[in-house]
Amino acid sequence: MLWAIAGRSNLADSGKRGNIYFRGYKRDFSEKQLYAKSLSEFGLDLIQQYFAQVSPRQSLSEAEADAVAQFSLGIPFVIRQAAVMWRDGKPIAPQKYATTNLHDGVSSRISCSVIKFIQQNPYDNSIPISALTMQESTTFRQLNAKQYAPATDRNREPILQVLNRVLPPEGCVLEVASGTGQHAAYFAPKLAPRQWLPSDPNPLARESTLAWRSEVQADNLLPPLQLDASTAPWPVERLFTQAINSIVNINMIHIAPWICCQGLLAGAERILPARGVLYLYGPYRRQGEHTAPSNAAFDQQLRARNPEWGIRDLETVVDLASECRLDLQEVVEMPANNLSVIFRRR
Repeated sequence: MLWAIAGRSNLADSGKRGNIYFRGYKRDFSEKQLYAKSLSEFGLDLIQQYFAQVSPRQSLSEAEADAVAQFSLGIPFVIRQAAVMWRDGKPIAPQKYATTNLHDGVSSRISCSVIKFIQQNPYDNSIPISALTMQESTTFRQLNAKQYAPATDRNREPILQVLNRVLPPEGCVLEVASGTGQHAAYFAPKLAPRQWLPSDPNPLARESTLAWRSEVQADNLLPPLQLDASTAPWPVERLFTQAINSIVNINMIHIAPWICCQGLLAGAERILPARGVLYLYGPYRRQGEHTAPSNAAFDQQLRARNPEWGIRDLETVVDLASECRLDLQEVVEMPANNLSVIFRRR
């Protein structure tokens, strides 16, 4: 059996990759020789099968396979390195975690023991090169679609206190750019009877939101929508029948091109009724100055990654919002040099 690591691409099937034609593995191997699967089809039993290929003399229990799935985030290279450690008798249990940036900037956790092994050991050619062929994603969707952003644990309670005070007592809240879905899962049960409608343009983020949603099982937390704030009209304008009287947007404006902020405010103008609420959260400059040295450093990092990103001037956002018939109601200073900015629709 050939085990193949394929990254984000499907290497089993032939096809065009840009201007180059790629000859897929299926052209050279029969179905009995090649086991091609998308990660959405993989389960713990297949992790166990791969470990059995690497180390036939010892078996991986279901609990151990689940631990591998959790700390590896389903990343094939990490699973492969964990299998080498397993074969060599090294511990793979995730006693500690290190933070690394994966999945479009979302912080995720990988076992420190695996990271240390990767750093200290060269690539081992003595075992089959590959673990998984995947077509769409670098996560085990069934096992580990749920993403984690540590900052959410720190800011969710201060944000909730403001939302409880400024949101209408009922109706539907549209969250634009939900990211991991942690805010949605935390806020929805605590803000009932309001409906909470998450959205994100990134399919991995929507899958993560669904995973968090399955844990909280809140009746008022709706499935996430695909929504790109920079486009118009938004799908919610065509597909959603409930009246949306609030929009929440957390930590998007500075990590997106300016057109996304413009689209967000224009969408709020189209969707919100009179007195409807738009809530923004994140870092801002005030009177052209950063509110803290850490924000200035963060701004430089953002602009180095993408010149279209960066911490925005609050006054510019407020002026643009006014043009979209959104009046500034309140600015609340939040922990870690962030602001809550509340608008109401005229």
